[in-house]
Amino acid sequence: MHARTRIAFGRPLAEARAFADALYHVLATSLLLAEGQRLRDGRDDFHKLLVGAYYARRWLAATAPGMPAFGVGELDALPALAQWAPIPREALTRLGGLP
Repeated sequence: MHARTRIAFGRPLAEARAFADALYHVLATSLLLAEGQRLRDGRDDFHKLLVGAYYARRWLAATAPGMPAFGVGELDALPALAQWAPIPREALTRLGGLP
């Protein structure tokens, strides 16, 4: 076995992959939230901000093992998102996205 193969299947690659995954989720969240702020300011549209808040909560927030990322009340806005119905500002407040 080559030295490079041993390194590729060892810890350094696993740590690099975990870091790359985290960096990807930070970038995706920042893009969603930036576009969401632009749409909120321009059209009073909270869809993308809510999606960004859901994404951040799912991929960036620490949760205890075996615990869901969201409570039942925090998912009330999903049908409105799917149907592209108006999203009230309160949907973000319940999720912790806006004061």
